[in-house]
Amino acid sequence: MRYKTPTIDNKPHWVPIVAKNKDYLIGYLTSLQLFTDIISDILESNNINIDLRAIDLCLDSSRFNDIMENDKREGDCSETELLDYYKQMIKNKISLIEDDHPENDTEFFLEVECPCEFGIYIFKEETDIPDKTLTCSNCGRTIIDYTEHFDTEYEFDGTRKEINLGGNDEID
Repeated sequence: MRYKTPTIDNKPHWVPIVAKNKDYLIGYLTSLQLFTDIISDILESNNINIDLRAIDLCLDSSRFNDIMENDKREGDCSETELLDYYKQMIKNKISLIEDDHPENDTEFFLEVECPCEFGIYIFKEETDIPDKTLTCSNCGRTIIDYTEHFDTEYEFDGTRKEINLGGNDEID
């Protein structure tokens, strides 16, 4: 079976969080938090200061298809476009890790941002997470998609391209 990608104007779009249901999402997030707490303690005990809040949840829809966050299909992009896309994604992650803004110290269970950049959804506790699929109130995109299926039930729908970094490319 293939993941039924949500659409806007009949065009499929990338979804930040796809999970079987709320219980699976909460279980995943709880185990991820335990893992990051353990890693943070190990890093701290070795005097390594890395903020793991920006760690990617790996729950987005790209695990089922090749639709990237910019809504383009990886299979339709040139190697140069993909390289630029992934460089920018890494820059953004590094920026999140380095951003020491006081507002980032707020404790919450889950934060998810819509790619439209106008919808930021913060759930302070497990109970705040909706039971049903969540769409952005600004643009209508699906933000959290509950499929009622296990990930293993899906076949990958798309094309993965290998990117040749040439060994010397750096992130500017």
